[in-house]
Amino acid sequence: MEGAEMGRRAGGADTQGRAGAAETEAAESGRAGDDGGGGSRRPHEEQSPPPPSMASTSNATIIQVASVESSGDIKNLRASICTAVFLFSAAVMPLASSHLHCGDKTGKSPLCPGGFSSSSSLLLLSSAMLSFAFLCKGGASPFAQQKPGPGGFSVNVWKYFFLAHLVVMLVLITVLAVRGLRNKRRSFHPAHWFLPLFTAVACSVPTSAAWLLAALFRPSAALRASLWLAPLMTFAVSILLFDTGTAVGLAFAVLGLVLALVQSLYACWVTPRLEYATEILAASLSATQGVSGTITLYVALTLAAGLAWSGVWVLGVGGVAANGPRFSGLYIVTLLLAMAWTLHVLKNIVTVAVAGFAYIRLGRGGNMDPGEAWRNAWTISLGSICLGSAVVPVVVTVRDTARSMNLAAGGADEFLFSCADCYMGFADWLITHANRWAFVQVGVYNKGFVTASEDTWKLFMSLDMEPVIDADLTSSFCFLSAVAGGAFSALLSGIWVLVVDKSYGTAVSLYAFVLCYFLIRIAMAWPQACVSALHLAYAENPQIPQQFGGPITNRIRTLQRT
Repeated sequence: MEGAEMGRRAGGADTQGRAGAAETEAAESGRAGDDGGGGSRRPHEEQSPPPPSMASTSNATIIQVASVESSGDIKNLRASICTAVFLFSAAVMPLASSHLHCGDKTGKSPLCPGGFSSSSSLLLLSSAMLSFAFLCKGGASPFAQQKPGPGGFSVNVWKYFFLAHLVVMLVLITVLAVRGLRNKRRSFHPAHWFLPLFTAVACSVPTSAAWLLAALFRPSAALRASLWLAPLMTFAVSILLFDTGTAVGLAFAVLGLVLALVQSLYACWVTPRLEYATEILAASLSATQGVSGTITLYVALTLAAGLAWSGVWVLGVGGVAANGPRFSGLYIVTLLLAMAWTLHVLKNIVTVAVAGFAYIRLGRGGNMDPGEAWRNAWTISLGSICLGSAVVPVVVTVRDTARSMNLAAGGADEFLFSCADCYMGFADWLITHANRWAFVQVGVYNKGFVTASEDTWKLFMSLDMEPVIDADLTSSFCFLSAVAGGAFSALLSGIWVLVVDKSYGTAVSLYAFVLCYFLIRIAMAWPQACVSALHLAYAENPQIPQQFGGPITNRIRTLQRT
């Protein structure tokens, strides 16, 4: 009897052990899904069943379980990045101080070689404190808690590199601004430089709002206005630059005239595609109906961040203009690249957030909290956004130049045609690994950027959708609207400067154009994200509702007939 009782107890314990192990495994699986791995659903997404045509891809392509980063790896990576920030700051600041021409020949200026130990030391100490605070942030950060999707380690490296770049650039801008204003040339008047630029930056707010409202409520009129306003405003800026009387102004004026001519020819060429572009833009923007106010608030906050960074950036280039350091060209190029990457990141944060929300509505018929989409874009998707923001502009430039070479080469010259064909093949290879439609999958599935690019392009190729997405004018519309808005700001600031101090005309006009162009692109990321989401939703399920997918279906049929 005792043996039988012991056997029953052992059997019960074994059964309970197996049940507990199963429960533990299920709980771990649930946590892996909730933590936002490669293919996790967002918590507030309605659990509507996927369409039948998506069943074959949902396991292999979309629903992926990400590997877990160990806490030791995260700590080591954070420590390495912070050490790099501190060492780079320590190298940049003495270099900036030692190579700039100092107004105080005695070397007593705190930012001159003989006086590096005062304010420069404080700046270096603040950089070290920021790095140490970031290093000690610990496990409360959503970055550390979030399990990365495919390519998670690499995108985390890009995220930390971007944050480190912000710290380094803030240090460099502070050095340039303080050094320039303390030792400025007598001919430099801060009011004549800074006021026109700050006014131009502020002018980007109403310009962005005007273009965005036009796209949301009058897409057809907005498309046509961008096609004709952009070349007209570019031509006007070219005339302004001619009037500056400088060699640099003359060179950019000639370039502006060429670009105005190209934009005019492009407007004539794409006029037959305006009807389809209007249909696809109106259909995709319907995904944000009912939450436009909330999305507008988040876009405004992101634009405010861009304005703040632009204001700081203006101080840096103002410091270079005030002092005229030995390596001023190098400083300007560095500042321009850093500004472009930072504002591209802000633009693509809007893209990922809006595209993720729009895709859930267009492709799934469900809903997602816009606030959650925004938080995810600023946190768990930030690494992929930083990587995409660095490589997509390069890929787009290469592909556009390759297509232009292909059109110019034609078939007349065999050698030129073979070179253009080889270059086009390289551009096609690049776009399979890095494309702007990948930001949709980054926002929806939290995939790594390269994985999302490859999966998205495979979906497009499986339905022969490349001619369809090439025929879409939304990207050109956003680009041309930003060009028109940037040219308007350049005219405003340029005319102001020509009246008060003609010597600053070229630099202020060009800086105003570049800044306002990127700021307007932040706002115009909203319509471009909706169109990208519609393209991906159709590629995954061509049976989406007719009011969304009808324009794409009709376009495919038209292209097949021709």
